[in-house]
Amino acid sequence: QRVFIQVGTGSLPGFVADTLAGRPHRVFSMQQEGRSGLLQLTCLSAALWVEGAQFDTRLLARPAASRAPTQRQRLALGVPLLRIAEPLPAAMATATLPPPASADPVEHCLQETLAEIEQAGQEVRSLLLQRRQQQSPAQQGLTRVQQRLRLDVSDNIGAVADHTLYPQRPGWPILADAHPVVPMTMELTLLRQAAEQAYAGRKVIEVSSIAAYNWLLVSAPQ
Repeated sequence: QRVFIQVGTGSLPGFVADTLAGRPHRVFSMQQEGRSGLLQLTCLSAALWVEGAQFDTRLLARPAASRAPTQRQRLALGVPLLRIAEPLPAAMATATLPPPASADPVEHCLQETLAEIEQAGQEVRSLLLQRRQQQSPAQQGLTRVQQRLRLDVSDNIGAVADHTLYPQRPGWPILADAHPVVPMTMELTLLRQAAEQAYAGRKVIEVSSIAAYNWLLVSAPQ
């Protein structure tokens, strides 16, 4: 029989089981959380030996080289955060420096930097105001999007026929016995499509705060 070994992370065992269903094969996953690399290799070797594999196990019995205990040292990265116990007085926050009275280059550089910061702030405020005026009332705030979509395994979601909670033998006539459910990824796709249809010309770039408490059963058209 064929033997497959998954060395890293992934879903190889499930893919192999689906592809070679009913055929003699074995699949082993070497990666086991909480175990060292040598221990994982030892467990894999034992599993292969049970299946009849023959190999040299002398390297597995080599004692680990002793190492002197190392002392951990905490690295001080970055700079400490500056925290102000009390807010700055309003007069200090809005105060501006008088024009430079000398040829000090540091003072001139400070004045130029402050002027650039103030100009940048004004440009950002101007653009935000312009963007707000161009938006439609529906775009300015969040609106509730409702859409009715008929989900039918025999029509528009045929792929869900294989996504069941209780798989039956091929050709089983009663679909409800298998309990087909809509995958979470398909539900998110339907939500994305509904949002993009409601807001023409815009694209969904993120979906967050999703909570799914029940399966979306589609043994009958919904």
